Amino acid sequence: HQDLLEQLAPELTRLRPACVSYTGPVCRARLDNAPMVEIPAGRFTRGSDAAALDRGLQLCRDTYSDGDQCTRDWFEREGPVRSVSVGAFAIDKHEVTNAQYAHCVGSGVCPPIDYGSCRLWQATGKWSTGGAPHVDLTKPDHPVICVRYAEAEGYCGWAGKRLPTEAEWERAARGDGDSRDFPWGNDWDPKALNWGELGGFGTQDGYATTSPVGAFPKNESPFGVRDMAGNAWEWVSDYFDDGYYADAPSSDPRNDRMSASRVMRGGSWSFAGNGARVAYRYFGSPEIRDDAVGFRCAGQSRGGR
Repeated sequence: HQDLLEQLAPELTRLRPACVSYTGPVCRARLDNAPMVEIPAGRFTRGSDAAALDRGLQLCRDTYSDGDQCTRDWFEREGPVRSVSVGAFAIDKHEVTNAQYAHCVGSGVCPPIDYGSCRLWQATGKWSTGGAPHVDLTKPDHPVICVRYAEAEGYCGWAGKRLPTEAEWERAARGDGDSRDFPWGNDWDPKALNWGELGGFGTQDGYATTSPVGAFPKNESPFGVRDMAGNAWEWVSDYFDDGYYADAPSSDPRNDRMSASRVMRGGSWSFAGNGARVAYRYFGSPEIRDDAVGFRCAGQSRGGR
């Protein structure tokens, strides 16, 4: 089945521009064969109230390498808290892996990962541009990293999918039932995810950089989506705007107002615990390459929208 999909990849890629308004099976073919989770249409509580902002600030002070630098305005972009409706969609159960990305490279659609222009953690204990990536960063079952926004978007398009919106990502991570801080609930658990520990990378989670996708059983959302806290930051399709939540629509919001940055979600192996909160909004230039930035894809629900 996978061999057949790869043989069809060039033709499907050629046909995909004609599929803008078509919802048939050819346009919905998923060439990476990745497991996806169906998220039903519904409402959820997006963002953070005052108490959640305070918890985020405290976690930053407790887990950031220089906690005195943490300020409340880092978190205020998570408000105001609102009820938001999102249509049905599907989302990758795991972050896109190196092995999956390699299939796209092999098809001639995706460019190889350019580690030479990527910000990489070095054995010296500092980051620098280029150099040899840590061995774990290139393992087949680890999340692909050092991908620019356009490359993530290109991969998802090749696979017959797209990047999720910021609202879709948060709904998949948070679920419907409560305003939880983490995919697994409200309590911070430093052993439940791959994150940037104060005492040195890997001292509590066991991984110096990235980990295999799905390596932490507790790190699962109410819908069954894995690794939405830690491991790699994930590009989403929205442009970043500090104050977007204040005037965003309450149904299927997506920020298309152009800015210099795109939104990233979910924290990473090198970031403090506060980044792993389901409401935390991070951002970066779409041109960056970073050894802690990856992505996952979303797509049309098999049941339609």
